[in-house]
Amino acid sequence: MKLLKQKVIIVILIIISFNLNVKAQTQTDSQELYAIVNTFKTAIYDSTKEQDFYNLFLHDSITWASISEGKTKASREVKDDYRPFYTGSFKDFYNYVKKEGDCRERFYNLTIKIENNYATVSFDYTFEKKEKITNWGKEHWTLIKLDNEWKITCVLWTVNSQNIEKCPFTNNSYYKE
Repeated sequence: MKLLKQKVIIVILIIISFNLNVKAQTQTDSQELYAIVNTFKTAIYDSTKEQDFYNLFLHDSITWASISEGKTKASREVKDDYRPFYTGSFKDFYNYVKKEGDCRERFYNLTIKIENNYATVSFDYTFEKKEKITNWGKEHWTLIKLDNEWKITCVLWTVNSQNIEKCPFTNNSYYKE
């Protein structure tokens, strides 16, 4: 009977140890993902961080796409050159923000979900040029963990033009770097 109790205690200790290790790993992964968010945001307004920005991505041809929604979509659908979606690359985006200068993206309602070596980052966003919101919407990233490093594999977002429809969530608190 004494041996059985010892075995039960050992099994319980192993389970507790495993759970603590999983929790610690999740906290570390979460911290790493928040660091990626901060690097992404900082690089938009600090062109000295260009290589840091590029290093966030799995490879040069990840999915990078947006779709218009709401009143912005309705406004664009009547134009001759209407395209239902935009696709490009993170390098195209970075070249744009470098050329424009004084650009910033703010993240609201940030949510990070981690499942082993897969994660999603979702948020509402505003994109600003010269401290004025030009567009806003929802943004979603998928990431995978390879060799203990998180890499962005996909960036999808919706677009609403501020001059067509005002952003409804700018009074909410946003995620600050």
